[in-house]
Amino acid sequence: MELIAIVPMDAQRWESWRERHCETGAYRPGLFGLILKDPRRFNTPIQAPGALRLFIPSPEFQDQLRQAISIE
Repeated sequence: MELIAIVPMDAQRWESWRERHCETGAYRPGLFGLILKDPRRFNTPIQAPGALRLFIPSPEFQDQLRQAISIE
């Protein structure tokens, strides 16, 4: 997966892109959309700690992600 762009969301873009994002709630100001190239969903969710903003996962969690990708 590759991060292509980060775009500010407005109410119109939120609604027109609704089928593309996973958020089911209503639009609220201050949201951004991440444009991804070749995204992949895991068949089984992976439990992980949440974090605000973009972050680099711990080495242990990176290993879990790699294993999950190789299984999928």
